[in-house]
Amino acid sequence: MAVPKVKDFETTLKRVENYISPKNYTDVNLHGRIYEDVIPLDVIQHYGPADSITFNDLKNKIFDDVKIGDEFRPLYGLSGVPQVYIRTDYIISKCLSETELTQTIFLEMELTGLKGDGCGEQINPPDFNKTFKINMAEIAVFNRDIYNLVQDLEIIIGMAKHLPRQNQRAYQALFTANHAVNICSDRKEDSVKTALQVTKKFLAEKNGGSQHTIHAMGHCHIDCAWLWRYDCTIRKCARSWSSTLLLMEQYPDVTFTCSQAQQYQWVKDYYPELYQKIRDAIKLGRFIPVGGSWVEMDGNLPSGESFARQFLYGQRFFQEEFGFKCTEFWLPDTFGYTAQLPQIVKSAGMTRFVTQKLSWNAVNKFPHHTFIWEGIDGTDILSHFPPGNNYHMLGHVHEAVMTVSNFEDKGRSNSSIYLYGYGDGGGGITENQIERIHRMRDVDGLPRMVMSSPAKYFEYVEQNEKDNLCRWTGELFLEFHQGTYTSQAKTKLANRRCEQLLHDVEFLSCIALLESSTFIYPKEKLNSIWKNVLLNQFHDVLPGSSIQAVLLKPENASTVRRVFNTHCWERTEVIPIEKNDKLSNNGTVQELKNGTSLVSVSVPANGYIDLNNTNTIKNPVSVHKYGDHFILENGIIKAQILKNGSVKSIMLKKNSRETIKTDCVGNQFVLYDDVPNKWDAWDVNHFHLETRTVLNNVLEETCISKRGPLQASVEFQIGISQNSKIKQVISLDADSPYLKFSTTINWYENRKFLKVEFPVNVRSDEAAYDIPFGFIKRTTRPNTSWDWSKFEVC
Repeated sequence: MAVPKVKDFETTLKRVENYISPKNYTDVNLHGRIYEDVIPLDVIQHYGPADSITFNDLKNKIFDDVKIGDEFRPLYGLSGVPQVYIRTDYIISKCLSETELTQTIFLEMELTGLKGDGCGEQINPPDFNKTFKINMAEIAVFNRDIYNLVQDLEIIIGMAKHLPRQNQRAYQALFTANHAVNICSDRKEDSVKTALQVTKKFLAEKNGGSQHTIHAMGHCHIDCAWLWRYDCTIRKCARSWSSTLLLMEQYPDVTFTCSQAQQYQWVKDYYPELYQKIRDAIKLGRFIPVGGSWVEMDGNLPSGESFARQFLYGQRFFQEEFGFKCTEFWLPDTFGYTAQLPQIVKSAGMTRFVTQKLSWNAVNKFPHHTFIWEGIDGTDILSHFPPGNNYHMLGHVHEAVMTVSNFEDKGRSNSSIYLYGYGDGGGGITENQIERIHRMRDVDGLPRMVMSSPAKYFEYVEQNEKDNLCRWTGELFLEFHQGTYTSQAKTKLANRRCEQLLHDVEFLSCIALLESSTFIYPKEKLNSIWKNVLLNQFHDVLPGSSIQAVLLKPENASTVRRVFNTHCWERTEVIPIEKNDKLSNNGTVQELKNGTSLVSVSVPANGYIDLNNTNTIKNPVSVHKYGDHFILENGIIKAQILKNGSVKSIMLKKNSRETIKTDCVGNQFVLYDDVPNKWDAWDVNHFHLETRTVLNNVLEETCISKRGPLQASVEFQIGISQNSKIKQVISLDADSPYLKFSTTINWYENRKFLKVEFPVNVRSDEAAYDIPFGFIKRTTRPNTSWDWSKFEVC
């Protein structure tokens, strides 16, 4: 009897999807037949914890029997099965011989999830009571024909689902898949081979010559630390990169891009045999170092010198280890990019840039994917944002379709980058991803895909498309994760202190080297310290978006007895000295109650002086109380401080110019709610500005703490809540044109945002912001979405 033909697209699509589903109907569908003749493992044994033991020593240890369902702890222990969302397979042998009938396999099993171990959600703090269970351990026969048919159908069904319904090819794909399912439904011995003939014929239909070309590159973005500690990352690198090398043996056309010199150094130190194999693959041009930096750093917060050192140490490592420097700056995952980067990147020998993070913008869609990025000095670099908006693609049809449909530079460019492989927490490329990409290489209806490399892609663009590209000048501002400018403030303060101290130590070491023939410059020690600072500038550490276990406690900085000026301009400052320090000149001295003294010194640029060269001041400072406010005054400025600590006036005496806006006060502490829609440590949303609360609970009114003549100051305390309070000292020094604010906060608040306001008597359409090695101007008028989305900047 003839079977009626129907054209029910959705029902047919669901049917063929279920036939290859890893979740639905696996007892009867194709996916459930990939592994046949499944037998549970008879013996599973466990030894742990094994954090600090070599493999040779481990083999001689006594292992305990364990079984399916057994649980393990503690979190991050090197023992037990990781809870991941992908199945792990291991090929025992392609052709088992009699001598291989008994095998002992050692597995390094780490107690952590692939992307964090938060309670309820991955970005929550780690749950240290979490346990991990052995869910499955089996041996099975792998059916290659069924596997190939499933991969074919993955692509064909993907085309049916994601090509436009107006496209004839979508319907051809759907009914080809349905035909293949019908063939296999009788489960006859040759039905799979017959169905493969149908799917291969469909996939053999070639593309047109004008199709967009996608350059596919294996990739495994591994965060040096994030929802796990640094030591976990070392093992993530080894596991991800070793599996990549095995897949390279199986697939000769596969390439793999890999950044971050620090991670190469870790593998070199802890896995020397693996590192040698990586070096061999690099020589063949298949394992491709990119980035040129020590780590993938935060793109805004480090100093200019830190950015320079990232590339100095990164490029030096690549040159010394592999014989070349990187030509592509690689920073796919950070929270915005300072406008000075093009100049620094190009100075480091790189002319190309890859990222995709601006696709996360919360307000405005960035208008380019392939473009010229110009910095503040006019330096430009060729830049590309993979239009699939991801740096860990999985080889699916919808990703290839989106890569073309989302591409913002159609007509000006006809090629793009596609980065595939599990990322963030490691994992890297898989056989399934490679097989699917191979099937999409040249198929009618899809963009053309080629296994490629960064160099091949950029060389093509430079030779054929660069003159057609648009230009973007200035910063690449991410309209998202702006809370990272303030999260974990102690970490940011410690970073800045380290940067300053390293500058000072290097400067003083140079002076010592010039003045003493016996002084040995501490090159190795300084290199080691710099690398540690650069590591902690990683884009989830310095911004404060990692778990607490990653963050380092800042160390107290020691003081220097001799008076040095390590800056490139002359400085006149009031400084404290010890009581027993001898002063031989007649400079002005102010005695303090704690036994120390204050003196004024003038130190030349990049120079130093002895303590006996103190100043006799020209503009002594005084403090007086007038009614309910206080006046701090020297010959340069005059400031009026109210009893609650707010600043009513700062007057430049020379021309009677007022700094504080009329009817406003400065030093006004305000509290906001800090409850973002998501990403607690990362985000602050614009609506937090609607929750402004002025802090006016005065615990201790303003009083005089120092009276001059070198330094005068007042101090006060205000309450934030029942438990939190602010103590602040406001000081003015002799001969100084500015006030100093020293603030101590006892903070016990939850999801609150503390700010201080200084409304100034200046009308300007722009404000200048300091950035590494320069400054940029941003508008003060929130007229457009591009303007108001910068409500929180750095």
